[in-house]
Amino acid sequence: IVNRMWARFFGQGIVSPVDQMHSANPPSHPELLAWLARDMADHNFDLPRLMRGLVLSKAYGRDSRWTAGERPAPELFAVAQVRPLSPHQY
Repeated sequence: IVNRMWARFFGQGIVSPVDQMHSANPPSHPELLAWLARDMADHNFDLPRLMRGLVLSKAYGRDSRWTAGERPAPELFAVAQVRPLSPHQY
């Protein structure tokens, strides 16, 4: 669930694609994924707490513009990904 929530908020999971969590498809940040999963279990799988933690993180608050050199790879989460509006939002 942690990987799915991360993908929902950041546009890409720590393990991508989110349905392919196995040894041949390692996470981009294994320590972060392990810490988030352990924290989620330690707090009785409290989804609102997880969501609050994700949206208050520095990673979530990053700008979508990159001005210094070549844009980093999306799996580094160094720049916010721009997502188009859904038809309903438009």
